[in-house]
Amino acid sequence: MALPEGVRVDDEGNVTFEGRSGQTLLLNVLLRAKYSRPFEPITFLNEWMAQLIRGLHERFVTGLPPQATIAPSPLFADDPETRQDIVRAIVADASHLGWWAWSRDERAAFVRNMACAPHPISGETVEEVLLSIEERVEAARRLVGAADQAERT
Repeated sequence: MALPEGVRVDDEGNVTFEGRSGQTLLLNVLLRAKYSRPFEPITFLNEWMAQLIRGLHERFVTGLPPQATIAPSPLFADDPETRQDIVRAIVADASHLGWWAWSRDERAAFVRNMACAPHPISGETVEEVLLSIEERVEAARRLVGAADQAERT
């Protein structure tokens, strides 16, 4: 089987994505890995992957004229299901990220620039994600409090 144009594998097994076609293929592979459901922290919340995706996206996608046959799509995470997927992934990995030590602005920047990169996301959606995370943490606190109280009685 022949490799796609722009992909080269040397004798040592190193893979190189060359030119526009190879790097566009790499971008598509990375986007599929990052956004396959359920969102996995190892890919969805991976800083170097987000940076690479953003760079490739800016290089090859941003600025292209929209195709006339495709209706404009809503902003990323406009649907409640995607927002909750984002919330679940962040809550599951919050202690490894250092989430609890960050300011609200740092958390918002993380959601916007890392977790959702390269997709645009509205400020309202960022706020909804942050509020949902806080609500999940508060629900967990109530559960632990109720369990502690039940144990004492």
